[in-house]
Amino acid sequence: MSKHPDRKKKKNMLAKLVRRGKVGEHYTPREKIYSGIPKEERGNLELLLDEMHQAGLIEYHKGKNCVSINRWNKDKVKKVLKGKVPDYYWENF
Repeated sequence: MSKHPDRKKKKNMLAKLVRRGKVGEHYTPREKIYSGIPKEERGNLELLLDEMHQAGLIEYHKGKNCVSINRWNKDKVKKVLKGKVPDYYWENF
């Protein structure tokens, strides 16, 4: 069994976007948010990004090459990451 189940991978990627302040038009390449996940366990990350996009947690930019937190669902993201990201990251969010 994988050390990083899908739910943990999603939280890891969302937390990285929050810590870097990537909301709305401030986006980052997809590859940069994969860095916290071991290479041997990255097989389904694009599917996970699609699931998060369909759930309204992230936005795609530049033809799905870049991602950011969905500016209209910041509260939903905050609920998903409750306890995972320190409070001071949410002050300027």
